Amino acid sequence: MTSRLFSRAVACCLLFALAACQTWRPMPVAPSGEAFARTTRLTLMTDQQLTMTSALIRPDSIIGTSEFGEAVRVATSDVRSIEVHELSTTRTVGLLVTHASILVSAVALIIHVQPHYRGAF
Repeated sequence: MTSRLFSRAVACCLLFALAACQTWRPMPVAPSGEAFARTTRLTLMTDQQLTMTSALIRPDSIIGTSEFGEAVRVATSDVRSIEVHELSTTRTVGLLVTHASILVSAVALIIHVQPHYRGAF
């Protein structure tokens, strides 16, 4: 019973660790010729957001592929901000430390409630 509970707790920790380690990092609109192989999110002057992959910044436009697989070209003057989706080291470490402390606390609680560990036979 205890080993099954422990393995489920480890599986839950690993599942949560995979989900929360990504963040959007702002990028300047200015650098021409810069290519992003990662997912890029554009916020337009109309507050509309456009997500694309394989974005390439040209002097007058940003070219890439939309999340639906269509080729997209947006004028740089229409873009308010650019953000790149990437791994957040700070969030990853914080999440792993939190999960480890929860797991250690759960194991300590399970051991504490077992009667043979408290000297009661």
